[in-house]
Formats: sequence, structure tokens, C-alpha cells
Amino acid sequence: MGRLLILGAGYLGRELLIQAIKSGYTVDALSRNPETCTTLKELGAKKTVAAMLGSSNWHSAFNQADYAAVVVCVGSSQRDAEGYQESYVKGLQSVLTWGDNAIDKLFYTSSISVYGESDGQWIDEQTKPAPQDWRGEIMLEAEALLDTGSTPVAEHIILRLGGIWGPNRDRFIGNRVSVDESNPDAYYLNLIHVADAANVILNMAKAPTRAGTHIYNLTDNKPFLKLPSAEMKRSRPNRRIDSSAIQQTFSWYPQYLPFASS
Repeated sequence: MGRLLILGAGYLGRELLIQAIKSGYTVDALSRNPETCTTLKELGAKKTVAAMLGSSNWHSAFNQADYAAVVVCVGSSQRDAEGYQESYVKGLQSVLTWGDNAIDKLFYTSSISVYGESDGQWIDEQTKPAPQDWRGEIMLEAEALLDTGSTPVAEHIILRLGGIWGPNRDRFIGNRVSVDESNPDAYYLNLIHVADAANVILNMAKAPTRAGTHIYNLTDNKPFLKLPSAEMKRSRPNRRIDSSAIQQTFSWYPQYLPFASS
């Protein structure tokens, strides 16, 4: 299957590494945590490097021409604007400097936080982004580094992910309850299981390369209504994310739903 590079091998990156190795890929990975690198080695990674993505310290460790695909799925180094800038904007700038247009396929995991709608409406990739907070604004700033309107030789794929859930990360889902859509406190939750997210990335990596930048929403396409918890402080966005484009284009459908009746 060739060689895959995962830059930012956290919750999603670890699952992607496991699935990619099972599919026959040789996988290299970067993490800012040396202990994580040790774990990734134990899981089968060929080469691991501990470094901040936004630095250039890791550039000489990986040869761009070696990889069938590069996946940037870094998480924020800290939960403030400075951490987001460091991880997402500066991190992607570093990747593009290292890549120097020599990467065949580059995947970048963004977020549905770039959308601003809050009236419960369905929105797709044609909806103009309008972030409601600094998190979405920074994610959109990072996206702009790829979505320049030019047509590079490489294929750039931006994936706007919903909330990632899975093993040890499902407590926020809660129980399935009947929620009145007219309840002013109700909001739609848009999710994607970590295994499904990794699986669709591998499917896309195997597909023929298409030059240019392509944007896809990535959720299970089954939003469900929730009521905010008592401790929830900030207002929640309320929109239903349409992810049918990625399903139809790559003949991919999620295997995991938080509720079988969804």
C-alpha cells in the first residue's frame, strides 16, 4: 500500500495508524509527546519523531517523496487562542514548508466550528463559513493556507470533522431522550466515530489523486437533539451538518452511530 505519514498522532492519529498498518501501509508518525511515540512504535509505527509540528526540528527526519499520503491531524497544544495558533496555523505552515509541493496527497483535519449557523438548519460544504468564536476563526485561518484557489500538482483535502467520539470518549453523548425541537435550549450534536473517521481517510488515500483543494464535511450524517448540561457555560451552535458529499463521492458510510435508532 505504500507509506503513510501521520503528523499529530493523538486520538484520531493513533486509530488511523492501527487501521493503516492492518491495511498494509508502512506508517511513520510525529507526536509532541515522547511517551506517545513509544506507544506508536509498540503499535507498529516504522519511524516516530517527538517534536512540535510548528517547529522545523522534524523536517529532516521525513522525506516528502516517500509518502503516498500525509495526514495532519494535530490537536491543540493548549486550550487557548495561542495554543490553537501554534498547533493549527503555525503547524500547517510548517508542514507546507517541509512539503514544498512534493506531497502527492495531503489531508488536513479541520472542524465544523468554521460554520456559524445556529437555527437548526442543514448546511453543507457550499455554506459560507462564519465562525462564532475564536476557535472557528483560527481553524478557518489554517484552512486558508490550503484553499487558495490555485491548482497545485498535489491534492489537498480539508476534512471538517464533527465531534469525535469512541472508546474512552463518549461520556458527553449522554442517553437518548426525546427532545422537543421547539425547546429553545435544544441543539443538534454532529458526531463522527474515531474508527469511521480513520476508515474514510484510508479510503480517500487509496482513491485516484485529483489535483487541487477539496473540502468535505465528515460526520455520521445523523445529527441528534440534545439539551445542554447544567454546567455548560457557553452557548452551543445549533446546526445539522450534511456529510452526504463524502459518502457519495467515496462510496463510504459510517459503521458506528451513538444510537441505533438515529
